[in-house]
Amino acid sequence: MNQQDKNLYAQKYYHGTLESATRVARGQALIWNFHEYGARSKRKNPDKHSAFEQGNGFVYHKEWLHNLYCAASCSRALTT
Repeated sequence: MNQQDKNLYAQKYYHGTLESATRVARGQALIWNFHEYGARSKRKNPDKHSAFEQGNGFVYHKEWLHNLYCAASCSRALTT
């Protein structure tokens, strides 16, 4: 949530419709769930690389962006 708050602050929070604000928040959350953990997190838990892997127990590919594409095509990442 801290990262999302920083992003919202940098964007001067939401402008426009509620639908556009919802899409921005969902997009940020998707990217945040699929990107790789930082160095500190990797040291604590070296066998887990992202929140997606930790939550699902598997990955489609070693690259985080490829995992996002695969999950989106399977609609796993797009559920509400």
